[in-house]
This record gives sequence, structure tokens and C-alpha cells, in this order.
Amino acid sequence: MKKVSIIVPVYQVERYLRKCLDSIVNQTYRDLEIILVDDGSNDDSGSICDEYSIRDSRIKVIHQQNIGLSGARNKGIEIATGAYISFIDSDDYVEPSFIEELYKSLVNNKAQISVCNISQENEDMSRDKLLIKNINTSSVFNNFEGMKNLLQLNSGFMGYVWNKLYDITLFKDIRFPVSKIYEDTFTVYKLFSKSDQIVYTNATLYHYVNREGSITSSKNIEKKVDFILANKQRYEFIKNEYKGLDSLAFTTYCISVISILNEYIKYGKSTEDIEKHLKNVQGLMFEKKYKDIPVLYRAILFLTKTNFSLYKRIINQYYLIRK
Repeated sequence: MKKVSIIVPVYQVERYLRKCLDSIVNQTYRDLEIILVDDGSNDDSGSICDEYSIRDSRIKVIHQQNIGLSGARNKGIEIATGAYISFIDSDDYVEPSFIEELYKSLVNNKAQISVCNISQENEDMSRDKLLIKNINTSSVFNNFEGMKNLLQLNSGFMGYVWNKLYDITLFKDIRFPVSKIYEDTFTVYKLFSKSDQIVYTNATLYHYVNREGSITSSKNIEKKVDFILANKQRYEFIKNEYKGLDSLAFTTYCISVISILNEYIKYGKSTEDIEKHLKNVQGLMFEKKYKDIPVLYRAILFLTKTNFSLYKRIINQYYLIRK
């Protein structure tokens, strides 16, 4: 068995950190390097990291000025010495067999990425649902099929960097984009593109805790245009490298534009930054190769093109009714 490096970026999570770290130090797979990157926390998160490092020699703690989630992960990658690498967000937690099951599945199938299912939960445990829905059995995928599953909407591998174990060589020339949110969407497809084999373990081993204060759930929506940029970048890569998947990638690009546009309308923000992306997808949506785009999204794009003011009124009325 080879060493596995686990990277945990830490920022302002004193309420959740102990549960996360307990789930890591109690892994059944023991040959671990646990890298905690305290990204300038102002609460007791850094002290908790130091406390755990005293109790467990496998833990390394880095304290740095705040540079964001991507920078914290990149720092962990730089100092990792394991043959394999995994990421766990510090407000989430994992099952005791998380690493062991992913490791065995990866090694036994000569894969470069191993994936497990995810349970999504609210802070108060009021909701618990599985995120990977269309793969019912443990399976091995080649490069093309792995990328296809990554692009599946709300059902495939999901574009998160966590819930996975990676051969560390995949990160030779790949890092997370600093100063961006939705950094996983910018990055994970690149890792998949370098993998000959991706294996899926049909076990729910990662618990994603959806909390109100997290970056992607924040009402500071101006940064959410990064979601569009990430999907556009991924679409352009897929279009050039994966014949037959460009329609699927374009659909996710369209949906990212529509979803962020709706949020801008909801909060009364200027949609100027979004409209250039909207015009781009409007201009491409009727190309023959994109005929598989769902009718609903075609209708939305058509309405935004022909009567944008009416569309804005519809969205505002929708959110008013939902209040």
C-alpha cells in the first residue's frame, strides 16, 4: 500500500472542523499524510489544526495569509509526498472507509481517478440526498466515457474535486485557478482528460454539508460569473478534444448562463456582464450539432433573444411567488 495525501483547506470553520478531522484521522487506511492549510482564519480553526497535529504525527499544518480556496489547495499539492491525493473540504466529513475503498478500487482497476457517491446534507441534517443518480453499480470507464459522465447534468460523477482519489501525477501541470470561485469546474475536467481509466465505487462515502455561509451559496453574486467562465472554458476544450460530447458541454454552458442570469435578475443586479455570454449561446443554439439541447432551454434562450424585458418580468414574478 502506498501513501495517500489528503489536503484540507481550512478557513473560518471552527464549528465544523473537529467533525471533519475526526473522520479523517479515523480512516481505516492508515498510511496517510494529512495536510491542513489554514488560510488565514480569524477564529479558532488554526488552533484546532495545531491541536490535532500534536495528537497525530501524520498531520502537517500550514498557516498562511488568506489567498482563497484555490491557493490553499495548491499549497497542499506543492508539499504532498503521497503517491495518491484526495481533497476534503473542512466543513464536510467522510466515512471511515473513504480512502480504503477508493484506493482499492483505483489500484485493482489500474485507474488514475476513483470516485464515490455523495450524500448532500444541510447543517441541521434536515435533508439527505444522493448526488450521483445514474450509475447504480460499481463501474470502470475509459477516458471518453469518464468525461461523458462528468458532464451529465445532476446525475453523473459531479464536477467536484472531492469525493475522488487521484494519482498524484495528474497534477504535474494542473493547479486550481487563484481568485476564482467554482474552481472545481475550472479544474476537474482537465484531470479527467489526462486519465486513461476512471473507476466508480457505488458507495456513499463523502458527506457534503450545504451551509448558508459557504462561498457558492453566498448572495454576493457578482463573483458567480466565474461559473459561466468555467463552463465556457470547459465547453471550448471539449469541442476541440472530444468529438461527440460538444453538445453535452454546450448544454451545461447554456444552463450556467441561464442560472446566473436569473440570479442577477432576482437580486436586481445589472445583467450587462451576463448578456455577452447570453448572446454567444443564443447565436450557437440552433446549429445542427446542438440539436439535443433540451426544449426548455431553447425556449428560454429564444425568449431572452426576442423579448428580454418580458423574460425579466417573468423571472421577477417567479421569485415573488416563491417568497
